[in-house]
Amino acid sequence: MVLDLGGLTFMDSTGLHVLLRVHGDVRRQGSFLHLAAVRDLPARLLQITEVWDALNIHPSTEAAITTLLDTQALIPRPRRLA
Repeated sequence: MVLDLGGLTFMDSTGLHVLLRVHGDVRRQGSFLHLAAVRDLPARLLQITEVWDALNIHPSTEAAITTLLDTQALIPRPRRLA
């Protein structure tokens, strides 16, 4: 899952809590959460709380999608029985 946060100018503890819940839910489903274009106050909040290092953060949506697709290509797929 990719969330483009480029238009987000403010985030408080509630927003941080939502991101962490989504991150946990996505991980439990066997996937990854990628945040794109995190700027200004939201970026600072993630850095101060040290959440920045725990999440997959990318400079742009395109970079996040590329990483997500590359990651999915590495995941082994179950083989179909003939």
